Amino acid sequence: MIKLFLTGDNHFGRRYERYPDVKDLIIEGRFESFGKAVDSANAFGADFLVVAGDLFDRITGISRELSSRVVELLAGFEGTVLVLPGNHDYYSGDEQVWKYFDEECARAGADILLLKEYKPYEFDIREEKIVFYPAFCRSKHGEENNLGWIKELRLSKSTAYRVGIAHGAIEGITPDMQKKYFLMTQEELEDIEMDAWLIGHTHVIYPSALEEKGLSELGRIFNAGTHEQMDLGTGTPGFCIALEIEKERKNSKIRAKKVRTGAIRFEDIKLDIRSSGDEGALERAFKEAEPQLTKNSVARVTITGAIGADEYDNRRDIYDKYAQKCLSCEIVDDELSELITREMIAREFAETSFAAKLLEELIDEPREAQMVYDLINRGGKVEA
Repeated sequence: MIKLFLTGDNHFGRRYERYPDVKDLIIEGRFESFGKAVDSANAFGADFLVVAGDLFDRITGISRELSSRVVELLAGFEGTVLVLPGNHDYYSGDEQVWKYFDEECARAGADILLLKEYKPYEFDIREEKIVFYPAFCRSKHGEENNLGWIKELRLSKSTAYRVGIAHGAIEGITPDMQKKYFLMTQEELEDIEMDAWLIGHTHVIYPSALEEKGLSELGRIFNAGTHEQMDLGTGTPGFCIALEIEKERKNSKIRAKKVRTGAIRFEDIKLDIRSSGDEGALERAFKEAEPQLTKNSVARVTITGAIGADEYDNRRDIYDKYAQKCLSCEIVDDELSELITREMIAREFAETSFAAKLLEELIDEPREAQMVYDLINRGGKVEA
């Protein structure tokens, strides 16, 4: 039996300039979660820790210090680490990021191997042979995937363990409408005689049905997503995948589970408030969203609808109250307005006035009613 631990799309070096007040905490969190991933790989007893591309966020501007820190974490793994260049940290032979990486690996004396050649990489583990077939990226974009050299080998079933490692989009799983991210199909991968495929690029876990509690058989194509949620567009808590492959003659059984490693969550929260004039609607909406507003959350709260006048006037106090619960909280309330009621219209405008009639017509359109109301109070062209 061979045990593998899969991660990828770690994107060390991402700057997080959108969050200037907490960017250092977010960056540090990614390192801490990666250390947790390495510890989990050791606890699983993995023979290999596989990074399926995009260990780094880019090929330029990655300092030696950052590279050294990543290597130091990887060196904590008790087996062999295999690193595949992805489309963000591609390898064509002259990238500074990989020069630093190789130098730091040599300095650390770590068992870390950069898969930078299209060739089989063979290892002997407990009197068994395992062969890895890397399909790494040589550019950031590509209309064709990098499986061609493996297909040309015309592999047949073997008693050796065979594992393919590739970086790129998978049709039906990864959005790639322009087909510029080394698109692969599941059928294409299945047709190649591999015991398992370890894939990077898609920032969500696949198969999605993987469980945390125990190993299960769910095919032989796996994508770990990312060890820590990256941004608002990535809806994963941060996972890696632990796999074991058992070979009986030329047939293999693959069992896997997902391992939660992430801590910081990016929460995109939408509050659509349709108040009937009762006070407290905004407070209640935030209360319902409170489980997502934690000390480890970077939240964007988008609020739409209309609320009563008193709560609208005091909305900033409510925002501050709940924003304090988060690591960072951005409030977007451009589409939130004060609820215009018939009582308000009757109180402020003559019943037969054009303003009253117009606001009555817009009573079920709170956004438009608020715009007209504001225009009137600013002395606009609508006459009361």
